[in-house]
Amino acid sequence: SRKFDFFYFNKVFNGVFKNLTIIDYYIILYSDRSIKSIDIVELIIIRMCLFEILYSHKCSFFDILKSSFILSKMYGSNNGYLFISYVLKSFYLSCYY
Repeated sequence: SRKFDFFYFNKVFNGVFKNLTIIDYYIILYSDRSIKSIDIVELIIIRMCLFEILYSHKCSFFDILKSSFILSKMYGSNNGYLFISYVLKSFYLSCYY
Protein backbone atom coordinates (compact mmCIF):
# COMPACT_ATOMS: atom_id res chain seq x y z
CA SER A 1 0.00 0.00 0.00
CA ARG A 2 1.10 3.57 -0.63
CA LYS A 3 1.98 5.83 2.25
CA PHE A 4 -0.45 8.74 2.53
CA ASP A 5 1.21 12.05 3.34
CA PHE A 6 -1.50 13.65 5.48
CA PHE A 7 0.53 16.75 6.25
CA TYR A 8 1.27 17.48 2.60
CA PHE A 9 -2.36 16.86 1.60
CA ASN A 10 -3.48 19.17 4.40
CA LYS A 11 -1.04 21.85 3.20
CA VAL A 12 -2.37 21.62 -0.36
CA PHE A 13 -6.01 21.51 0.72
CA ASN A 14 -5.67 24.53 3.01
CA GLY A 15 -3.50 26.32 0.45
CA VAL A 16 -6.13 25.91 -2.25
CA PHE A 17 -8.80 27.21 0.10
CA LYS A 18 -6.72 30.25 1.14
CA ASN A 19 -5.77 31.07 -2.46
CA LEU A 20 -9.01 30.07 -4.17
CA THR A 21 -9.65 33.46 -5.76
CA ILE A 22 -6.29 33.65 -7.54
CA ILE A 23 -6.35 29.95 -8.49
CA ASP A 24 -9.83 30.27 -9.98
CA TYR A 25 -8.72 33.43 -11.80
CA TYR A 26 -6.03 31.40 -13.56
CA ILE A 27 -8.47 28.61 -14.36
CA ILE A 28 -10.82 31.10 -16.00
CA LEU A 29 -7.93 32.78 -17.81
CA TYR A 30 -6.47 29.56 -19.25
CA SER A 31 -9.64 27.58 -19.84
CA ASP A 32 -12.47 27.97 -22.30
CA ARG A 33 -15.07 27.13 -19.63
CA SER A 34 -16.60 28.85 -16.64
CA ILE A 35 -15.84 27.49 -13.19
CA LYS A 36 -19.43 26.28 -12.82
CA SER A 37 -19.29 24.29 -16.06
CA ILE A 38 -16.16 22.31 -15.12
CA ASP A 39 -16.68 18.81 -13.76
CA ILE A 40 -16.12 18.94 -9.98
CA VAL A 41 -13.41 16.26 -9.98
CA GLU A 42 -11.52 17.98 -12.78
CA LEU A 43 -11.88 21.32 -11.02
CA ILE A 44 -10.46 19.95 -7.78
CA ILE A 45 -7.52 18.37 -9.61
CA ILE A 46 -6.76 21.59 -11.49
CA ARG A 47 -7.00 23.66 -8.30
CA MET A 48 -4.64 21.35 -6.43
CA CYS A 49 -2.15 21.28 -9.29
CA LEU A 50 -2.16 25.04 -9.77
CA PHE A 51 -1.58 25.49 -6.05
CA GLU A 52 1.42 23.17 -6.25
CA ILE A 53 2.82 25.02 -9.27
CA LEU A 54 2.27 28.47 -7.77
CA TYR A 55 3.10 27.97 -4.11
CA SER A 56 4.49 24.59 -3.21
CA HIS A 57 7.54 24.01 -5.42
CA LYS A 58 7.86 20.54 -3.91
CA CYS A 59 7.33 18.79 -7.25
CA SER A 60 8.39 19.44 -10.81
CA PHE A 61 5.79 20.46 -13.37
CA PHE A 62 6.19 17.07 -15.05
CA ASP A 63 5.41 15.28 -11.77
CA ILE A 64 2.37 17.48 -11.17
CA LEU A 65 1.11 16.85 -14.70
CA LYS A 66 1.66 13.11 -14.27
CA SER A 67 -0.24 13.11 -10.97
CA SER A 68 -3.12 15.04 -12.53
CA PHE A 69 -3.30 12.44 -15.30
CA ILE A 70 -3.41 9.55 -12.83
CA LEU A 71 -6.04 11.21 -10.63
CA SER A 72 -8.16 12.14 -13.61
CA LYS A 73 -8.04 8.64 -15.08
CA MET A 74 -9.00 7.18 -11.69
CA TYR A 75 -11.74 9.60 -10.64
CA GLY A 76 -12.58 11.97 -13.51
CA SER A 77 -14.63 11.80 -16.65
CA ASN A 78 -13.47 9.78 -19.67
CA ASN A 79 -11.50 12.57 -21.33
CA GLY A 80 -11.13 14.87 -18.35
CA TYR A 81 -7.37 14.45 -18.37
CA LEU A 82 -7.25 16.23 -21.74
CA PHE A 83 -8.92 19.34 -20.33
CA ILE A 84 -6.82 19.28 -17.17
CA SER A 85 -3.65 18.91 -19.19
CA TYR A 86 -4.66 21.76 -21.49
CA VAL A 87 -5.29 24.17 -18.60
CA LEU A 88 -2.11 23.24 -16.71
CA LYS A 89 0.12 23.36 -19.79
CA SER A 90 -1.36 26.67 -20.95
CA PHE A 91 -0.77 28.19 -17.53
CA TYR A 92 2.74 26.83 -17.17
CA LEU A 93 3.90 27.79 -20.65
CA SER A 94 2.58 31.32 -20.38
CA CYS A 95 4.07 31.92 -16.95
CA TYR A 96 7.42 30.15 -17.19
CA TYR A 97 8.40 30.32 -20.86
